[in-house]
Amino acid sequence: MAASVTAAAPSRPPLPPPSKGGKFVTILSIDGGSIRGLIPATVLNFLESELQRIDNDPNARLADYFDYIGGTSTGGLISMMLASPNKEGRPLKSAEEIIQFYKDNGQEIFTPNSVGWFNLILDLSKYLGPAFGHLFIQQMLIENGQADDATALQQANDATTMPLLQLHLATMELMVSKKASHLSFKDKIAYALVQPKYDNDHLREAIGNVLKTGIPKLSLRQTLTNVVVPAFDMKANQPVVFSTHQAKKRALMNPLVSDVCVAASAAPTYFPPYEFTTEDDYGAKQEYNLVDGGVFANNPTMLTMEEIRKRTIVKQEEEFLPAGVNFNASKALLGQGHVPNGLMQQEAAAGASSSSLYTRMRVLSIGTGVTSHSYTAKEAKNWGILPWMYNLSDGSMPLIDMLSYSGGSMVDYEVALLFKSHGCEDSYLRIQDEGLKGASETMDDASPENMDALVKIGEHLLDKRVHRTDLDTRRYKPVDGAGTNKEALTKLAEELSAERKRRLSSMMAITPY
Repeated sequence: MAASVTAAAPSRPPLPPPSKGGKFVTILSIDGGSIRGLIPATVLNFLESELQRIDNDPNARLADYFDYIGGTSTGGLISMMLASPNKEGRPLKSAEEIIQFYKDNGQEIFTPNSVGWFNLILDLSKYLGPAFGHLFIQQMLIENGQADDATALQQANDATTMPLLQLHLATMELMVSKKASHLSFKDKIAYALVQPKYDNDHLREAIGNVLKTGIPKLSLRQTLTNVVVPAFDMKANQPVVFSTHQAKKRALMNPLVSDVCVAASAAPTYFPPYEFTTEDDYGAKQEYNLVDGGVFANNPTMLTMEEIRKRTIVKQEEEFLPAGVNFNASKALLGQGHVPNGLMQQEAAAGASSSSLYTRMRVLSIGTGVTSHSYTAKEAKNWGILPWMYNLSDGSMPLIDMLSYSGGSMVDYEVALLFKSHGCEDSYLRIQDEGLKGASETMDDASPENMDALVKIGEHLLDKRVHRTDLDTRRYKPVDGAGTNKEALTKLAEELSAERKRRLSSMMAITPY
């Protein structure tokens, strides 16, 4: 596993852009999945340890090798920790340290919001009267083992002399200590109907503690490599894609890293939306009202690739073109006023048909696992809003699970098809566990037992055979002769190491004395 670093790590040269003697554009993509981020973190820990072994350098970090790191939700948080600099100019966290970050902070981040239950009682009591709320509070006290507490029972029984709100306040202390693994039936209803299961106070505190070791007021444009993190703006009703490249070009797209981390994690029903404002040097302001980008891109692989395509194929930025890929033909056409239409036409016009940009990409995409929950039409035929959003029988969230998996699966299919059509399907490696069961299926079970189980899932995933989406059946199937994920990652590490050395060597060759 990756070596822990307690002292300040020696500086390493940043990765030069692909145009500096590069053969490939290197991309890492990490899915969303809340606490299940421990799965990709474990996979990345192995890859980072292989890079350290190959380069004989315990200070090697993933940001030293990837041109782009894209992440959604928890993947965005991982991306930021991998790519944000500390005060010595090195990544804030190694992959191994990110695993420990989840273990140290998971239970605090996923502590249920204790006031949701009281809001539910207040809302229902408006329609059913205070006696309804009184009965529920009394039952809650009994469930929490307070039946022998004379003071608590007296407060609960005195509904005629104490307003219902005072009853809520009197019993709130009993709810504060409740954990997600001990939620009662009524608590589940409260969290499903009234408000987010969690506030973001502990999340913001955990992120703040990580960033304390970095540059004060660290902004997105300062990341060590290019980062792509999606979110959705509820007020503007459109996706927002934060990227290092855009942040360097536009001040209004250059938020604090802390704001991006919190916004990226604002998964609907789990955490509240997050609002912040950016401002440029001229006083112009941009307001953001954001939720987790998983609502449209839980698998950010294609989104991250699009950032590179935009810079190269569309905007003709030569800095990001690997050696041997040139767009002179396209520039000539553009100079004559002919703008090619469509992606394939753009490539053809760019003279890249024999040396496509896609053949020069190396893409690693890591998922956070797929739930094994499934339902028949007969089971779901009478479902309304509540069972679709929160299935009380098994604690699952069917609609969210379906949207997340189907969207991620479609991205995987499209990326696999794209690479296959360019004759370079081996350039794309997708690592995903398709059989999560029990507590590991949930996105917010941060019990020590489940966090250890998620790490084990990541370790077992390394020993599984390489899988790829079958373009005919759309099924995720093992690839004959491709070996295990561990073997594929070792091969990728060798390519990444060689690519870095190639670019650094080219830079040294052209550096004047």
